[in-house]
This record gives sequence, C-alpha cells and structure tokens, in this order.
Amino acid sequence: MTNSDEKKNDGFEKVYDYVGGSGWFQWRLLLITSLQLIIVTWHHIGYSFLGAVPDHWCKIEDLETRTNWTLTEIKRLSIPRTVKSDSGEFSYDKCHYYNLNYASLADTSESFEEAFSKTSYEGVEILECTQWDFDRTIYKTTIPSEFQLVCGRRWMTATIQSSYMAGGLVGTVFFGTVSDKFLGRRKTILISLTIVVVCGLAAAFAKSYWIFLLLRFFTSIGVSGSIQNCFVLVMEHADIKYRALLGMLEQIPFAIGYMILPLLAYFIRDWAMLQLSFGLISLTLVSYLWWVPESPRWLATHGNEEDSLKYLLRMAKVNKFPKPSKEALLEYIRQAHQQPPPREQEERVLENGEVNLKSASSKFKHRLRGVAENFKKLMSTAEIRKRSLVFWTIFLTVSMVYYGLVFSTNLTSDPFLLVFLGGLMEIPAYLLTPIPASKLGRRPTTCATFMLTGVCMLGLSQIDSSYETTRIVLAMLAKFFISSTFAIIYLLGAELYPTEMRTTGLAVGIFCGRLGGGSAPYIVDLLQHIGKDFASVIFGVSAVAAGLVALGLPETRVLEMADNVHEVEKQAVEIKEKRRMSRMSITDGLTQL
Repeated sequence: MTNSDEKKNDGFEKVYDYVGGSGWFQWRLLLITSLQLIIVTWHHIGYSFLGAVPDHWCKIEDLETRTNWTLTEIKRLSIPRTVKSDSGEFSYDKCHYYNLNYASLADTSESFEEAFSKTSYEGVEILECTQWDFDRTIYKTTIPSEFQLVCGRRWMTATIQSSYMAGGLVGTVFFGTVSDKFLGRRKTILISLTIVVVCGLAAAFAKSYWIFLLLRFFTSIGVSGSIQNCFVLVMEHADIKYRALLGMLEQIPFAIGYMILPLLAYFIRDWAMLQLSFGLISLTLVSYLWWVPESPRWLATHGNEEDSLKYLLRMAKVNKFPKPSKEALLEYIRQAHQQPPPREQEERVLENGEVNLKSASSKFKHRLRGVAENFKKLMSTAEIRKRSLVFWTIFLTVSMVYYGLVFSTNLTSDPFLLVFLGGLMEIPAYLLTPIPASKLGRRPTTCATFMLTGVCMLGLSQIDSSYETTRIVLAMLAKFFISSTFAIIYLLGAELYPTEMRTTGLAVGIFCGRLGGGSAPYIVDLLQHIGKDFASVIFGVSAVAAGLVALGLPETRVLEMADNVHEVEKQAVEIKEKRRMSRMSITDGLTQL
C-alpha cells in the first residue's frame, strides 16, 4: 500500500487495483455492448443495399403494354446508344429516349422488325426520361427504384446517406453533451436505442422519399448516441493496460454486423422488408434496461459517491476480488471531482438573491451554461486546443475515406460479395491493430495506416477496370488499413480528453466524421463523370495528408486517462520535458563522439 500522497497522484485509475480493470465484469460489458453495435451497423451501412441504383432505362409504356416485344427490342427502338470506338461495344442511354409516336408504331406494326424498318431517326428529338424501368435481376426494389431517384434526381440518392450522416451530427453532439453533463452513460444509451427501434421500424412503412429521409435522420441520431456512449462506457471501466485491447475488440461487432448485412440483403431483396428486418431485430435491445450499468467514473466525476461506490463494489464481486475497503475506494472517488457535485450547485442560492437555481427556469439556464462551458473547454488551453484540432481533422478524413470505400460499387458485379469482403477485412484490422498500437504507440500506428491507405487508393486509381481482381485486392487492402485507423481513432478520442469532457470531445470528433462521411456519397456518385476513379485519387491524397497531420498528436499509450483539464496540461508539460531531455542526451552523445 502506498502513502496518501502517492495515492493522490494515481487518481481514479487506482480503484482498479481494488476491483479489477480487466476481469469478467469488463468482458461481460464488452459482450453486452457488442449486441447493439451488430444491429445498428445495419442501419449505418444499409445504404449499400437500400440505396443501390440498379441498371435503368426510360420507360416506354406504349410499347410495354401494346406489344409483346422483348426488352431488347423495345430498347433498340426507343433508347439512344453509345458505341465504344475501340471495341465496338455499346451501351444504352440511361436518361434519354427518342421522341417517337410509340402508340402509332405499336398499333400499326405487326412485329418489331416491321416497326424498326419504317422508323427513321433523322432529326428525331431526344428527350429526358420522365419514368424509368429498372433491372430486377439483383434487387426486387430499392429506394432509388421505388422513388425514381436516377439521372437528374441522382443527387437525391446520395442524400439518403448524407441525411443519415446529418442525423449523426446532431446525435453525437447532443447525446455526447448530455451524457457528459447530465444523464450519464446508461440513460443516454437507453434513450438512444429507443429512438433507433421506433424510427427504424417506422422507416419500413415510409410512403414518400422525404418521410424516409426524415426517419433515417432520427434513426442516425439514436445510432450515434448509442455507439459513442457504449464505447466510452467500456473505456471507463477498463484500466490503462487493457484500454487498447478492449477498445479495438469493441470494433469487431461492427465487422460482424457488416458481414451479416449482405446475407440479410441476399435473402431479402425488397428495401421495405429489409428495413423492417432491421427494426424487428433491434427490439432485442430492450434487454439493455437490465443489462447496462452506469459508469462509476462518470458518477465519481459528478460527485455521486454513493452510486459510484455501489458499482465499484459490484465490479469487485463479479471480478472475484476480495471486498475492498469503502474508505479506500472513496479516497480515489473523491479525487475524480474538484468542483462541488452538480446537485449541490443546483441547490445553491446566492446570498444576494440574484440567482435561485431551485427555480425551473434558472435550472434550465444553468444547464445551458453547462453545455456551453463544456464546448468552450475543448478550446480552453493550448494543449486541449491542439489535441482537438488534430483529432477532428483526422476523424473527418478517416470517415470520408472509409465510407467512400464502403459505398463504391464499381469494383465487381456482385455487390453482396463486395460488401461481405469489406466487412471481412475489418476483423483482421481490429485484431491485429492492437499490437502496433500497444507496442509502438497510437501516433505512429495512426500515421502508418493513413499513409498505407493513401498508397493503395492512389494505386487503385491507376489500374484499368479490366484488371478486376487487382482492383479488388487493392481496395480490400485500403479497407484493411482505413478500418485499422478507424479503430484507433475512437481509442484516441477516449484517451486524449479528460473525463469531464471525454464524450463531448469524442462527439465533436464524430461530428466532423459525419461531415466527412456525408461527403463520401457525393464524391463517389456525382464525380464519376470526371473519371471513374477520380474519387480514389481524392481519397488517396486525403489519407496521405491526414497521416502527416496525425504526427501532431501526443503519444497516449503510456498516459493515464486524465479526469480534468489541469491533468491534461500537466501531461503536456511532462511530455515536453521528456522530449527536451531526450534531445539533450542525443546531443551529449554526439558531442562525446
């Protein structure tokens, strides 16, 4: 047992010596939170199938209803063709048709050959489609085929995922803040999952594009609140030695959900039924009412000593540790907060009578000030400010590149295989990344995975589409490296910020990630007219640049998780001093030589 001064320097982390920071309680919590991540993953990347755009062409109703011609014959008569000069191959226009009198041709012609032989295309006007037919070979229906979101309306397809990302912007900031300041991790998770279940089910019955968009928006709010708070909950239950391992392993359920999604989509090829399956399966998350605990660290930071102690004693029991002394635990619990508990602040009345926090309006204003203050703290000191700017920049980039790869559909003709392989690559990424992250450090690993992603994407942009296998290999390697970066990014968010603003800081990072992810569908879908692989160039250059920016991060591998801004600044001073001493020792060594 160390003396009191030494205990004080250890902070809240020391409680894990008494209750266990890597036992059955932590692994059970990881398994519990994994369930929601598997399920919400389907909402998160379901756009790959819900928003898939099948092959399409103008609908010529007179020919379809008044003749018995084959589809090829109808298209040959009515749709302009583009012929490749080098190979002689041709493709039918997806967005235009010839302005002919199709009703007359259908009524006066006995066969296609007769109609085609008497049709002259000289001077015939070419018009934009008003209705489309879709290839039903792969999908029975998708959102684009249901609501005719092609050609001039193609931007509305990309907006399906961008609106989802916009919901993530709201959800990460809102639920991140209320989790840190008011509700805690458990209540925030329960509210978030309720939104996911209700809106996910309702979206399956949407009869208009805009209603579906709105419900996806609110579903994303719930998904974001659930993912980030479950992650933080696991991190706040782990000791310093196992944070990296648990943080990385918590990403594996996402990969499992990723791989299950194409299996669901393979057997359920109607968008409404697929969306309904997401909602019905998510009903199992009602079990979280009994399963999910509160974070004793959050309770301690907010001055709730009694509940924090209760959860810690329960943790010790589950981890089969001897029942610890309550006095010893309370000593560390009290070190986690330096300000008066929030309850005491709300009940406090200033002697001059100007402010009475017991009134409802004053309490509301007080909470708004608390939210604003938490965001201000993210830029309050030099070290916190530097960490925030670097973290937000790399989060925006990793999300943009990651979702750009997820939603790229020009690599193979089998979308189910492509998505399955994309999910499969995430498992080795999450299993192997903890090794360099723990041994070499978070900063060099982040830089390296970004750089390797960029190299693969730039290489992919230079490979001709006829080399499909090579393109798939490069794309999957890029997926492996960017998934590794994504795993590290959440760990960094948990380690860079102190407890009093951890979820808020991570939430703003995820907010930036949503901006990057929201841009990905537009980059992939709307820039194809510039070049088929133009998006790969953008993603490759961005990844390389982000790798260089990541060098501005501190190395958090050996740092204790801070509880307040003062501890963060103290860490920064210590890091600078170590670097200074290291440079001096190198200089002295060279001088002696």
